[in-house]
Amino acid sequence: MIPDRNEIKKALVNLLEREGSLSPSTVYRALSDHFGLSTSDLAKKTDTNESFFEKEVRWAKKDLVDSGVIKMPQQSGRGIWELSVKSEEELSPILAYSPEEIERELSKVTLSLSPPVGQKKPERASSSGEIFARDVRVVAYVLKEAKGTCEACTKPSPFTKADGMSYLEVHHLRRLADGGTDTVQNAIAVCPNCHRELHHGRNKTALRDLVYSRISRVVRE
Repeated sequence: MIPDRNEIKKALVNLLEREGSLSPSTVYRALSDHFGLSTSDLAKKTDTNESFFEKEVRWAKKDLVDSGVIKMPQQSGRGIWELSVKSEEELSPILAYSPEEIERELSKVTLSLSPPVGQKKPERASSSGEIFARDVRVVAYVLKEAKGTCEACTKPSPFTKADGMSYLEVHHLRRLADGGTDTVQNAIAVCPNCHRELHHGRNKTALRDLVYSRISRVVRE
């Protein structure tokens, strides 16, 4: 069965991260092998007699170009697909979950019930070992509990998204690469400024300590 576009996007990013620059034909072959597509799957055509699978891969690639993850043709060269971002911080949200997945989980979250268990040892989602598959239920729970307010600086989210949701990002206080858990006890919802400061700021340790002292949900790991 042909996977949905979000799964194709994740697999495409993993492939380009692992292999570097590739031609479209090489990408099609590698992804069809990755998903174990049958001959009948690959034979499916669109109304315009194009390969349905290859068209889905091209749409996935276009989404990633539009979001700045894959280079535009004038940057990488025509007929070459190549990542434009490399860092864990930039790639992880793409490999972890889509906005649609978060929205579905947000609609299910009831804060009065027990929070999701999450993952004590998140699975690695890339060959480099630096990208981890996150639990979308943890993301949804943390965002809902924050109620549109940054849990670091306590200011309202910087803007409201087109779907009406407040824009906040989920940050793991102890990095997953350092053995941190993917749980609500190790995750907070923060504005983009605080997120960058928690990663790169001179006062990131003090800000992290402030979060631990202020939010009863989180536990130092």
